[in-house]
Amino acid sequence: MSEEKEKTRIRLTSDNYLIWLVQIEACLFHLDVRDVIIGKSIKPKNAAEQAAWTKKNQLGYAEIIKTLDSGNTAYVGAATPTNHKFDGQYVWNLLKLKYAAKDDVAKVVALKSFLNIEYTLIPKFVSNICKANQKLILAGMDLGNQMRNLMVLARLPCDQFQSF
Repeated sequence: MSEEKEKTRIRLTSDNYLIWLVQIEACLFHLDVRDVIIGKSIKPKNAAEQAAWTKKNQLGYAEIIKTLDSGNTAYVGAATPTNHKFDGQYVWNLLKLKYAAKDDVAKVVALKSFLNIEYTLIPKFVSNICKANQKLILAGMDLGNQMRNLMVLARLPCDQFQSF
């Protein structure tokens, strides 16, 4: 009896960047293109080495594109100029800028997202808190454990969670 292996790929959506990031970096590492894509390896000046580097960059591009949902695929298609077509490093930085910007605007958006969470049911609340916390982390906003925990507890309805 043969075993079938199932490959499950997480597609990048508007709210799972950190999860997607772990998966895609592992894929890029496995293909030996990660250093090119994340910018650790700069494009060589030697023509022969340039060809190998470009091939890795294009392979990384294809791998990234395979893991995007339709909204992100459309975004990349629309935001990528023709001189960066099939440029994995460019697409990597484009997505990083969209989901992991560390400027003040990103911090305000992440904080508002965290503060605007409404309590409904525990599983939904926990999921929303985790997503909002991801946005804070990606924006480089460190509230500290104590402050973050107090802010989460403050979002709980007092009539149901008086012991907190």
